[in-house]
Amino acid sequence: MRCAKHNKNHMQKIWLLGTAIFLSLLGGTNVSAVHANENGDINSQVSSSALEHSLKPFSRNSKPLSQYALSHWNTRDGLPHNSVNGITQTNDGYLWLGTWEGPVRFNGRDFTVFDNLDELKVPELGVMGIALNRETNEIVIGGPRGGISRFNGERWQPLPAAPSFIFSILVDSEQNVWAAASGAGFVRYDTEANMHRYQQAEGLPSNFAYHVYEAPAVAGRDREIWVGTSAGLARYERETDRFEAVAAVSGSQVRAVLQHSNGMLLAASDDGLFYQSKADTEFKPWPVPIEGTITSLAEGPNHAIWFGTLTNGLGRISDSGISTLSVQDGLPNPHVLDIFKDREDNMWVSTHGGLVQLRDALFTSFTRTQGLVGNYVRATMADQKRRLWVGTNEGVSRFENMELGLVSAELKDISVLAFGEDPESDAYYVGSYTHGLLQVIDDKITARYGRANGMPLAEVRAIQKLPGSEYLALGTPIGLVIMHARPGELTHVRTFGLDDGLIDPTITGLELDENGNLWAASTAGISKIHTNGVYSSVDEWQIEAINLDEITLARNTFAALSHKRNMWFATDRGVLVYSAADCSANDITAEYASLGLSHSSNPECWRWLSRRNGMPLDKYFSLAFDTDENLWLGSSRGITRVSRANVERWLENPEAMVTTNQYLESDGMASSQVNTGGPSSVIDDDGHIWYATAEGVAVIAPEDFDSHGLSAPPLVIEKARSNAGEFFSGARLKADDDRIEFQYIGLGYRMAAHIQYQVKLAGFDDEWISRGSFTFAEYTSLPPGEFTFSVRSRYPGGGWSDSVDISFSKAPHYYQTWWFWLVVVAAIFALIWHRVRSLHKNQERLERLVEEKTAALEALAHEDALTGLPNRRAFDQRLQLEVKRSLRNGAKLSLAVLDLDHFKQVNDQYLHEAGDRVLQKLAQVLTSAVREVDYVARWGGEEFAILFPGSGCEESQDICERIRQAIEGTDFADINNGIHITASIGVAELDDDFDYQSLMVRADKALYEAKGSGRNTTRCG
Repeated sequence: MRCAKHNKNHMQKIWLLGTAIFLSLLGGTNVSAVHANENGDINSQVSSSALEHSLKPFSRNSKPLSQYALSHWNTRDGLPHNSVNGITQTNDGYLWLGTWEGPVRFNGRDFTVFDNLDELKVPELGVMGIALNRETNEIVIGGPRGGISRFNGERWQPLPAAPSFIFSILVDSEQNVWAAASGAGFVRYDTEANMHRYQQAEGLPSNFAYHVYEAPAVAGRDREIWVGTSAGLARYERETDRFEAVAAVSGSQVRAVLQHSNGMLLAASDDGLFYQSKADTEFKPWPVPIEGTITSLAEGPNHAIWFGTLTNGLGRISDSGISTLSVQDGLPNPHVLDIFKDREDNMWVSTHGGLVQLRDALFTSFTRTQGLVGNYVRATMADQKRRLWVGTNEGVSRFENMELGLVSAELKDISVLAFGEDPESDAYYVGSYTHGLLQVIDDKITARYGRANGMPLAEVRAIQKLPGSEYLALGTPIGLVIMHARPGELTHVRTFGLDDGLIDPTITGLELDENGNLWAASTAGISKIHTNGVYSSVDEWQIEAINLDEITLARNTFAALSHKRNMWFATDRGVLVYSAADCSANDITAEYASLGLSHSSNPECWRWLSRRNGMPLDKYFSLAFDTDENLWLGSSRGITRVSRANVERWLENPEAMVTTNQYLESDGMASSQVNTGGPSSVIDDDGHIWYATAEGVAVIAPEDFDSHGLSAPPLVIEKARSNAGEFFSGARLKADDDRIEFQYIGLGYRMAAHIQYQVKLAGFDDEWISRGSFTFAEYTSLPPGEFTFSVRSRYPGGGWSDSVDISFSKAPHYYQTWWFWLVVVAAIFALIWHRVRSLHKNQERLERLVEEKTAALEALAHEDALTGLPNRRAFDQRLQLEVKRSLRNGAKLSLAVLDLDHFKQVNDQYLHEAGDRVLQKLAQVLTSAVREVDYVARWGGEEFAILFPGSGCEESQDICERIRQAIEGTDFADINNGIHITASIGVAELDDDFDYQSLMVRADKALYEAKGSGRNTTRCG
């Protein structure tokens, strides 16, 4: 303990000395007024106003580096190499990095790597030095093998190679390019690219050159070139084109030089940090020793001096002393290679572990790293002594006199859920998860109420001291517990539960309204305990259960707040507000009273702020109003701010839409998850709002909101592209370029992922279209014409930037020109004329087609579909015709009826498909066996009929015999080897019978005779 106390006092001495020195060097005091007495204590006669200012809580420079918002990028995020050797920023806002795998351009989201040696025009990829020509906006790089190249935004152009390895690059105000070329000294390239070399003969302390720096003209100083060598510091004399060594900073390597804005010049060597207060004065060692070898220097926000070290990480010298950031605090590597401040006052640190950004964000987080007992915070409390209590799942911490520490060892390892205070007895109360209620006086536990005292469930989620009495109200999972509390004594009075009228026993929050009535938030609604301000008569209290179903969709209520005669509730469906003024002025109150209902349940007394009003989330755990009446809401997805104007407009019109600001980790919170607690947010006496989060306690000074990070970031259109490729402003696109894309980016680095964009395409639409955080816009199938694409950006809650524009035109397709439509009109008239003429021709053609189709249909009606022979209908017609002709002319006419023998067996044995093929083949046999004048038809099934005009029975029988033999000799092997067909034929000749039907009967009779005589024969009847 003695050692710890000694170390603490020692650190306080160093801090006070550093503060005094910093103020003196900034012109605030005289450094000679700082000295140590015989006990080693540091005395200072720093002006009280300056010192008081330096001690102001939460001032910009009092925030330790470990509490800055830290972001980190490495090869997983797109860097080609984890060692970032140098950083600079172009006039348009891009960050440029020098790495061992080439120069890299960074826009806050994406890294563009230049790693093609043919394009870079250097012998090796590694970049050790990187600088900006502010006049031309060119990037200049230098690295191994002496390669130097300049980038003008389109292409790289080399300079003559330096004679050795380049450590550092500078473009001075006269546009000379300086290179620290290690063992070859310094090289200067004039505007004509002529090389000038400087070594010991030109006044350098050593031929080994390491660092080159141009000090700006400030505070009466002239602009000067300073260089660091392995043997000390030197200044360039323009008149003589030589260097002058600085004797006070010699003998070791100088790694960094910085001109402070107050005129003080600093030089860091391996022997320590030196400063020159004014021009032409001696360099002196920095009064306070700095641990580690300094590798880089930069002036940060509010004139603080930032330094990087070889093995000890990052440091800052400010009006609050020296603050450091190590690997344990989140720095990826202890070796700092470069430090750079961008235009938004973000600090960039390059290391061997990647690129780091440090931002003095809107929120400040305190975690275990800063001394908090545990990171998971559930409750906060600002007491009457201007102290802040923080309850975690591991105990109780407290801020007191700018120090954060454990309140008491007794309160360690207790999972805290709630706090309460009794200013009258100087007693504090801690509600816990398993230890019940604890009374704390003088940082000692003086009384307990838990399981050992009869508490069924030792869980206390809310504590409310009832003013003017010795009573405490506790919110627990079993109901509202009333305790009688005196120093050293806790006595249970009564527990109110469901049977007593509570809407739900699981109470999560307690709050007194202006009339002294107690409101209880719970997991299933809200209960109002009418006490009338008389807290000693507990048994006379009346409990009113408020059914939220008639008011809102909310059910779980997490916190309650009394503010300006209204009761505010954080719920799982937004924010509920009970207005006593609305109830007293509402006529419907009497109606509710007549129904036996309290006016607190009257829906007309309530307001509901939810997503329907534009709120970004449903569930909120805490409420707070800042000193300007802005509403701050904590949730598991960040913190929501609703401005006073929006709140007042909504209270007047519950249907009004509100605009909000949402804050996340990018705004400085170690975690954006605000927890539930008793309470989980609190406002201290300085107006700061504290939040209990899953990673420590986060605090914000609301007055910083209006001036913190709201300036619109600069904007560039990175690429415009069509089907044909990239194009630039003034381009004329082809008619078939039907897909156009614009890629743009806001070059702001405070909240790069949260930058918002709006786009507009004049000539196509006249309204700004919100694109959220998307960094591209795409258009398809644009009509021909003149267009201007515009984009603007802003940080959330800030104003819009001026737009950045690109103009282009799109050529029409041939069918979108006037002459095309003239041709179209003429063509239409010609088509009409041609159409009328064509219709007449078509009519004639259709008439012919109808006739032909009719004939074809008639032919189909008389043809057998299987064999192609005339069918029975056609045969009957032909038979009648031939009979009439024969009788008229006296000519002979015979009719033969042919039946295939046992054809049913073919179908049964070889299936109908084979039978059909047999019939088709026999039809060909028949037509080839008869004469041209003969007429063959399929009679039906396996029967055929043949007419023999001009032939009698005997002649016709001879023909039929040839047919029979042809059938018998037909080979059906192509169908099936087992098929053999014979036929029986009956023939009849037309005689004096004038009825063709009788001819049919006689021919059919002859067929039966043929079958009866054994088949495969011919008979004439």
